[in-house]
Amino acid sequence: MPAPSAGCVAKPAGGPMALVGQAVYDVTDPVRPRLLCQVSNTATHLYTGDTFQYIRRSGDTGTEVVLHSMGSGNESVVAGWPIKLLETPFGRVGAWTPDGNTAATAVAATDSAGNQMIQIWLFSQPTTKMLYQFFQPL
Repeated sequence: MPAPSAGCVAKPAGGPMALVGQAVYDVTDPVRPRLLCQVSNTATHLYTGDTFQYIRRSGDTGTEVVLHSMGSGNESVVAGWPIKLLETPFGRVGAWTPDGNTAATAVAATDSAGNQMIQIWLFSQPTTKMLYQFFQPL
């Protein structure tokens, strides 16, 4: 999977914005939305009137949250977790809260009898815990 990327083609004017798929639009005029930014190969949250967050890998099994300024293009890592939210065997099934305190994901596993399992993991500052596991459907 290619690395996540984010880039903006315009600066926000302070009006309402919408995240549609992997693009951020100024929707001051909803009939003629104006493209502000595009992201790819990741999941995104709008954060403030001029920033959004996206996630990227951190090492082999971690994830970090990147805060991207639409005005300046500056980025900073604002949170990270020891769980993988991108490139899981089940696609992008991870979820997180914008404050970075909580994240969840699904992980492929095998039980002691060799059965394929799906485990649901939660990271809630500062603890990582398996919540549930079930047999992988055929």
